[in-house]
Order: sequence, then structure tokens, then C-alpha cells
Amino acid sequence: MARGFQGKAMVVSIDKATTVKMYNKVQKYWHKYIEELRRKADSAEPYEQENLSNTIAYMETIDMAVVVAPGQNEIDKMNQQGVDIVPHRQRMNREDLAAKFKDPKDPFQIVFLCAMWFTGFDVPHCSTLYLDKPMKDHTLMQTIARANRIYPGKTAGFIVDYISIFKNLKKALAIYAVCRTDDGEMPILDKNELVIELRRLAKTNLDFLSERGVDVEVMKEADTLLLVKLLNEAVDAIVADESLRSEFINNFNLFARVYKAIMPDEAAHEFSGLAGILRAISYKIQSLTPDVNIDDIRGDIEKLLDKSIMPESYIVKDPEGKYKPIDISNIDFDKLKRDFSEDKKHIELERLKNAINSQLDKMIQRNKTRLEWRERFEKLLKKYNDGQMDMSSFFDQLIEFSKDLNVEDQ
Repeated sequence: MARGFQGKAMVVSIDKATTVKMYNKVQKYWHKYIEELRRKADSAEPYEQENLSNTIAYMETIDMAVVVAPGQNEIDKMNQQGVDIVPHRQRMNREDLAAKFKDPKDPFQIVFLCAMWFTGFDVPHCSTLYLDKPMKDHTLMQTIARANRIYPGKTAGFIVDYISIFKNLKKALAIYAVCRTDDGEMPILDKNELVIELRRLAKTNLDFLSERGVDVEVMKEADTLLLVKLLNEAVDAIVADESLRSEFINNFNLFARVYKAIMPDEAAHEFSGLAGILRAISYKIQSLTPDVNIDDIRGDIEKLLDKSIMPESYIVKDPEGKYKPIDISNIDFDKLKRDFSEDKKHIELERLKNAINSQLDKMIQRNKTRLEWRERFEKLLKKYNDGQMDMSSFFDQLIEFSKDLNVEDQ
């Protein structure tokens, strides 16, 4: 639940009896954990209660089932091993469990197997595989393929190896994998290696911010008013140049991808503070573009930084939130100039540029003859980017261009 992607999972056991026993054990501790969360919620602070209530509600909707092949004298054989297969067999006969598991919206999220669904069973949103059965070569390769399909929001498949078959896994990949990564490495890593990679990506982000005069440690400890100021200063420094903006977004996305793959491991705690700061900066930068659905972006990032693995002290709360888009047709130019005179020059410049660009798109869509206005705007941008005018002059010319654009759009 805390990995940022709520995909489906397969639990693979050594035989039928063990499969049912594993199901029973998970059911027992699943409900026990729900009760623990309820007790915790009773004495929790309001902000924690909401998170706990959501977690409980989600866990209560999760459906699990056993899927194993039928056999002769199955009931007696299972009874001799202390297992009641009857309710499971009845459900397998009554429902189309394969169709339910393939449906990403169906609450059937966790399936317990021992030999079925390993080949020719494609479920792209299946993200986690729990292996407790000796396997090798083609069988192992087919099994791990259940978790490595590409799916929106899914960073990587996650394999939990209970019996140390990682060596067999690498051997199977070496024999059967169709492709490797660009540098020749196998497309699978031990989580410890991911932590090392995340530490490297964290340093890349920290170095980038430090070179822009942004001190992450100070931001972590800042009170609300200071945090707003520091976040605005960070954004203003980053959007000063399009290449810096692109570099930051790229650095953050790489960091987020590996961070998400490690969750919910406790190793992620080391990076939670930085993750919170990067999230806040990224959210504010992307909110500068008026046509981007920032609520979707925020939802994706909030899932990434799931509070269930983040210490409360590392959750970055920015009361200012996203930057409000500028409406060119109803703009307060005097206020815009006052904002520009404060310590957010690059931010206000970026807001105005994006607002003009958005307005031009709408105008040209209604009337293609207005393409000349796009050309005028692009010439203005080129002059500034080529260093032919300073920021203040560029801002003033954008203001005049906006006024002319309003007149044209009347």
C-alpha cells in the first residue's frame, strides 16, 4: 500500500496445502493489523486519523483467493494435511477469478498459487511477486514475468524472495531475457543496490539545489512562514533558465522513480526529508503552467510520498500551495508589477510567459489568422534568451504585449 502504486500481487507457495495455509495465515494477520490500526486511530491526532481511516477502509476492500488445480481425492488429501480446500474449490468453480484478477478495478488484489497462472497469464498491473517455491530456468523466468509488465504508474515489478533463489533468477535472465539495459546490466536489481542508486540520485539533487543557493536542511527545520519564503526562492532560482528547470525535473523524476521502487522499505526513511522538499518544489514549478492538471500531479506525488512510511516531521506542508495561473483577459497589471518587484522575479516572469502562451493557443485555435501574434511573441522570447534585453525590460514588454493581446481578443 505504501509503494505509491496499488497493483496486484501473487503469492507462490511450494504445493497446494502450503498455498491454502499461507492464505489462512495472511488472512489472520491482515485482520489483526486492521484491528491494530483501529486502536491506533482511536488515540491518534486528527491528521493521523484521516490517514489511518483511509488505510483501514482500503484494507477492508481487498479481496484474496486461492487458485490451485483440482486433483483426485483432493478433499481427503488436503484434510490429511490439516487443510480445508472445500470453500476455496467452491469459489474457484463459482467465480471467474482469472477475469477478476485481470481487471485492475476489481478488489481481487492478492492471489495464492502454487502452479497455475505462471505462463500465458498477462496481468500488467500485477506489481508484486512473493516467491516461496524453488524454481529455475524457464519456469522461473515465466513466473517473474508476471510482475515485470509495463503499466501506467508502475515503476517496477517487486519480487520478494523467501528462499534465496536470486542466483537462479540471474541465471534464468541470462539465458532467456530478450533484452538487457543499455549498459549490458540485467534488468533486475537487489533492493540494496537500489538504495545505493537512490543515495547517488539524492546527492545529484542536493548538489543541484546547493549550487542554486538552496539549503535543504534549513528548509526541513523551517517554520511555516520561512518555508514559504524558502520554497519560493528555490523555485525562482530554478525557473530562471529553461535548462535549469528541465534539469531539476529530470533529476527529481529519476529520484522519484527509484524512491518509489524501494517503498515501503524502511531504507526509504533516509531520503524522506529530501523527498518532501523535492515534491514541494516540483509541484510549485509545474503549477506555473496553466494548462497542466496540477491536481493529478499532486495526487501522484502524494501517493509517492505516502505518509505511512514518512515520519511526520518530514512531511512538507506548504500553505501557499500552487501558484495561481494568470488570466490575461482579467489581469491586474499593477499587482503583477508589485509581485515582480519582490523576490520572485523569475516566478512572475514564468507565470506571465505561460499565461500569454496559453492565451495565444486559445486565440489561434479560434482564428488561424492570429498566427502573427505567436510570431511576435516568439521573437520577443528570442531577444530575451539571446541576451538582447534584461529581465525588467523583458517583463515590461510582456506587459505591453499582454495589453495588446487583450485588445485583439475583444
